[in-house]
Amino acid sequence: MKIYLHSDDLAATECITKAILDRWMHGYLDGFSVMANGEAWQPTKEALVKEATRPARLIAHLNLSEGPSSATPSQVPLLVDDEGNLKHGFGSLAALWLKGSDGLRQALLMQVEQEWRAQICRVSEMVAPRVVNGVDGHVHVHMLPFLFPIAARLAHEAGIPVIRVSREP
Repeated sequence: MKIYLHSDDLAATECITKAILDRWMHGYLDGFSVMANGEAWQPTKEALVKEATRPARLIAHLNLSEGPSSATPSQVPLLVDDEGNLKHGFGSLAALWLKGSDGLRQALLMQVEQEWRAQICRVSEMVAPRVVNGVDGHVHVHMLPFLFPIAARLAHEAGIPVIRVSREP
């Protein structure tokens, strides 16, 4: 069994990004999950280019709870607030799904797919010419049973071979 040392939330903020990149450059991390809509996308891109020969496992960190939408906000109204920022956590998504009509559920699935597709595209552009090695979800949101098939389908379509699965007691 191979064990990877990994960190979440690269590109989320300048402070988080600086700390993660420092640990990676000093050999403490094998890779990280990259947030497409984080405020520190530019330092992330610059560091990956500067350290082009340093190995890194790069995971698209699918997010529905914070930061600006990667899709056009008017196309994902169930996912964003009035300012176009993502607004759902694990609990609010589960509640929306459980209480929603069939029509609302279908709209939610279509909007999540659109948002996550945009995030995978943005992360792929951010880390190029490197490739995205996997997908996971911010606060494990991709593990919700009604969202996992979307994450799996999008990973397959993008040629991404791994989905991080959470096994927590």
